[in-house]
Amino acid sequence: MDLNRVEHSVHRIVYDADCGFCQASVDGLLKRVPAGSFIAVPSFRAGDLPGFSDQVARREVRVFTSDGRWIGGADAVFFILKHSRLKPLAYLFGAVPLIWPSRLVYKWIAKNRHRVSKWMNLPTECAINPTDRQVVEPSGSETPHPRS
Repeated sequence: MDLNRVEHSVHRIVYDADCGFCQASVDGLLKRVPAGSFIAVPSFRAGDLPGFSDQVARREVRVFTSDGRWIGGADAVFFILKHSRLKPLAYLFGAVPLIWPSRLVYKWIAKNRHRVSKWMNLPTECAINPTDRQVVEPSGSETPHPRS
């Protein structure tokens, strides 16, 4: 996917495609936002987004907004929820004082996401066929994904 050709009014959700919980969460969120307002981008295909860091993307979900900002972790989830029909949850859990425990819970889940996937009987590896996986490097050249 050439992310430079994607409509600029679209927000991009960059997530860990090697995690069943992450895949299920992104799929669920995409069903609740207006069609075409967000696209999901596996972290191994996000290398051509300005300011992308694979190291950060492996720790937390990231949103690259249509105006070029990066939002990460629980704040990224709240950003997505604010654009969904679950908007009240974003304002409830994203406001003081609930924002602090929400961020802690998010960090714990992110750190233990592969365990959480197992507990929830979700896939613990990427749903994308390994032969189809390629990393988009910042230069635009594609190379096979190193975690295949």
